[in-house]
Amino acid sequence: MPAYRAEAHIREAIQSIQNQTYQNWELLIIQDLPDDGTEEIIRKTAAKDSRIRLVQNHARQGIAQSLNLGMRLADGEYIARMDADDLSHKRRFEEQVHFLNSHPQISLCGTWQHHFGQGREWIHKTAVSPDRCRANLLFSCDLCHSTVMFRRQDFIG
Repeated sequence: MPAYRAEAHIREAIQSIQNQTYQNWELLIIQDLPDDGTEEIIRKTAAKDSRIRLVQNHARQGIAQSLNLGMRLADGEYIARMDADDLSHKRRFEEQVHFLNSHPQISLCGTWQHHFGQGREWIHKTAVSPDRCRANLLFSCDLCHSTVMFRRQDFIG
């Protein structure tokens, strides 16, 4: 989870991970600079839950560099993408791990994404069939990043 000026939402984002029905997870939070109180929230939460680990960037890296660092540091078989202002359904990890375990030929899965806040609400309904997913990738990335889970070995090596 990359975190940059995330004080307003990070408590809820972390809590949505702590509330997962699948409990065998590690949450790496890559804190980018500057700090707005986000680091203190992460440290207090991590002190109560050993599955949460803060990684502090020492200079502003941006989201791509922070995500890449998190993937390199991750220990798990699967990596679940999450932003500091997102919420995950409580069964997300359970269902995605089950799906990937049941389909060893598939490297990545994701879900639809519910957008809400500031007077708007809609659901990003991505393609469901493998053929449609592949076809869509010819023109754009139709994956909802904060819903994706993938096999670490297929992307990191």
